[in-house]
Amino acid sequence: TFARLGAAGVGVILMEPVPQLAQPTLVGLLMRGRLNAEWTASQREAHDDRARSRMRRLAARHPNVTLWDPAPDLGNGIERGWEGNELVYRDDNHLSAAGSRRTLSGFRDAVRRAAKRPER
Repeated sequence: TFARLGAAGVGVILMEPVPQLAQPTLVGLLMRGRLNAEWTASQREAHDDRARSRMRRLAARHPNVTLWDPAPDLGNGIERGWEGNELVYRDDNHLSAAGSRRTLSGFRDAVRRAAKRPER
């Protein structure tokens, strides 16, 4: 699929996993109980590491694929879930609207990089 998109001149942006909060939020704890889907921190990190590795391999094979990591734009919100009076995370691994807005600059940069990718 990536090769076909590249042959058609279409760029693809893959977003790396949003970093997990170090401490679970109340909403995250409630969701885990409801969904019975509790993962340990090491399981989540291993899952995210595998996803990042796959994405990097895809990007290395396909010049039309650009990776984007939202983590640098989230600041200290990654540690606590909020920064100042702004809620950055909605639960343990989903950004709030304010958190999403924080990543816009990095996403715009990824779009610019993707637009400059050479064609095969």
